[in-house]
Amino acid sequence: MADYARPDGGMLALHCSADTVRPMLAGLSCDIAAFNGPTAVVVAGDRAELQTLQRRAEAQDISVVPLHASHAFHSSHMEPALAPYRDLLDRIQIGPVRRRVCSSTVGRVIAAGDDLKELLASQLVRPVLFQQAVDANPDVDLWLEVGPGDTLRRTMRAAKAPVVSMDIGSASAAGALTAIAAAYVLGAIESLETLGEERVSRELDLAKPLTFFMSPCELVPESDAREVKASAKAAASDVPVPVAVPAVAVAEDTSAPTPARMTATLRQLVSEATEIPLAVVRAQDRVLSDLHLNSLVVTEILARMGKIFAPGDRQFAKASMKAFRDSTLGELGEHLCALVTKNVPAAAESRPAALNVDELPVWVNAFTERRRAARARSLGRERRLGERLDGVRRFRDAGA
Repeated sequence: MADYARPDGGMLALHCSADTVRPMLAGLSCDIAAFNGPTAVVVAGDRAELQTLQRRAEAQDISVVPLHASHAFHSSHMEPALAPYRDLLDRIQIGPVRRRVCSSTVGRVIAAGDDLKELLASQLVRPVLFQQAVDANPDVDLWLEVGPGDTLRRTMRAAKAPVVSMDIGSASAAGALTAIAAAYVLGAIESLETLGEERVSRELDLAKPLTFFMSPCELVPESDAREVKASAKAAASDVPVPVAVPAVAVAEDTSAPTPARMTATLRQLVSEATEIPLAVVRAQDRVLSDLHLNSLVVTEILARMGKIFAPGDRQFAKASMKAFRDSTLGELGEHLCALVTKNVPAAAESRPAALNVDELPVWVNAFTERRRAARARSLGRERRLGERLDGVRRFRDAGA
């Protein structure tokens, strides 16, 4: 078509009805090339005349968009390509239509006596009757736009049935998955099992009550923000600042660590590390079950505690790691206080030589189990793939 069609043509999209466009075409050789919707029309013709049409439309406050088209398709500009295209179609064997097909060339469902080759050829010079084709199918319960973008969906806003754009070629699969889901709900697709093949999944019992995590920050009034800022400022110097907490009396004597001071400092460090307001971090909160602290945060908190209460003692963090086995902050404060008063290095030297797995932190065991489960799934996929390849080889050898 590029070799035979006129090269000086273009296309212009107008946001108005065809009845509004026709008077503006007076004195121009342009043609209406597409009836895409009640207020969506495309005109094709000479580029110079399209500029005149654009000025006329903009004078009436009509939205106009020049299309990136190499030729004036669906207009008289394509007549030189009509004969060569018909010759090409004559050399191709086209069978009868087996399913219901609606042609946008004639704007209706194709009948048994329609000449398919002539319909394909005449669409070069005839307008696209898209809106008429949509109106000719009132019994359709789902429209799928197969192609890039969602232009047709936006022109079909008045359609009674839902319209889903697959947006082929985009970086997201949301459009295709939405189309599949809509077709499945309406019964056009019997099963979705093929979508889940080779994918890790688990069943979800919709009748089972669900439990959701809630951020503790949502439970604190905005007035506590000043307290959080004050504790963050104090953390810069690595010096524990006494905090007025009703449940715990913080001692002022820094030379004699007590469980209360240890617990108050732990609450401060946890608040700073997690950005949870200090008023919400309680002495009875558990490290894993309630605060959900990971191993990196735990290590950082232990290092800070060592700098404050056991400066220069490198064994403090190692000796106190066992205490983070989902204990409460209050219990942890007591344990750390005992380590400081009983000489941490001596406690570290008395550790057993053999490793007891049961004494490892909780997250270490959980991490190991996840790795084993992931490895098992990987081996399962490799085994199924090997079985399929063996089947293909046997089929190939039998054919040979």
